[in-house]
Amino acid sequence: MTRGKAERQPPNTTRTRVDAGVKELNEMTIGRTDDPEIPLPAQAFEAADPIWASGHEPHKQMPWGLVAGSLKSSPASKTRRNPVMAQTPVSLPHPVAPDHNNTLVLAIELSNKSWVLAAQVPGLTRVKAKQTIEPTAEALLAALQGYRERAKVAGRHVERVIAIYEAGWSGFWLARLLATHGIETHVVQPSSVLVDRRARPAKSDGIDAELLLRTLLAWLRGEPRVCSMVPIPAEGDEDARRSVRERTELVAERVALVNRIGAVLATMGCGDYDPLLRNRRQRLGELRTALGTSLPVHAHAKINRMLDRLDLVRTQIAELEQDRDAVLEEEVPDRQAR
Repeated sequence: MTRGKAERQPPNTTRTRVDAGVKELNEMTIGRTDDPEIPLPAQAFEAADPIWASGHEPHKQMPWGLVAGSLKSSPASKTRRNPVMAQTPVSLPHPVAPDHNNTLVLAIELSNKSWVLAAQVPGLTRVKAKQTIEPTAEALLAALQGYRERAKVAGRHVERVIAIYEAGWSGFWLARLLATHGIETHVVQPSSVLVDRRARPAKSDGIDAELLLRTLLAWLRGEPRVCSMVPIPAEGDEDARRSVRERTELVAERVALVNRIGAVLATMGCGDYDPLLRNRRQRLGELRTALGTSLPVHAHAKINRMLDRLDLVRTQIAELEQDRDAVLEEEVPDRQAR
């Protein structure tokens, strides 16, 4: 059976009306000689948009296909908000060109055993001032005083001190300590420091300190892409992040314990056991191996010890979440209680 001519689809009257309205709006707007601050007559918008003519608020078409304002939220979603822990905003450091006649520029290469310093001392620009000190703040301050005295001997007076070191395991305590002594300190992201990859270069703390010094001098000259400086957070903000990071570590430890228990049971052909259920102890005693026997003594004892560690981890996670919720309730009180 052959199909005849397809029936014609009825025209889209709504789109036709909208196109006609847009054409009329263009005719009213093109070639205007009046003040553009004066609004167009209402009939122009009514002709261009049937929604406007109906008295409703015009909606905005979103780029992913939805219409803004078309989705209505439930009463529960209006009262319940997602609280966000507010932290003090930290601005990124901006370079200020130094006067090398009175500015001491210092690079610090940190390690557990010793710190290596590379400095550009006023009056000694052609001298590579390097030294190795003990990894203590007292030794660093003493070295800075020695650099000041060397500049004084060269006929210069140090008015500004700029220091830099790489972000890592040491954190930001050194930057805060130097700031209390009036020293401008910058913390650089290690991966942003440019290194020569054409050949395998020599590696030593002295070379790294010299590279840090040159990177800081280039950044102070105003080269924005030479490196990426890390903003130094406030001590309170840094301490507030510890609970979030600790919870992340505990969740990872919980997952690892669950996987270890499953691995032990898999070696004996046991399955269908969830160590996160409330009856996990009872279910462990009821488990049978693939041969129909009960769990071996040492395997049963090992899983019990892992369950003890799992209980401790879950308790600590619950405590951290309780403290977090308490802080959020203090910062964002319930709007219904007002």
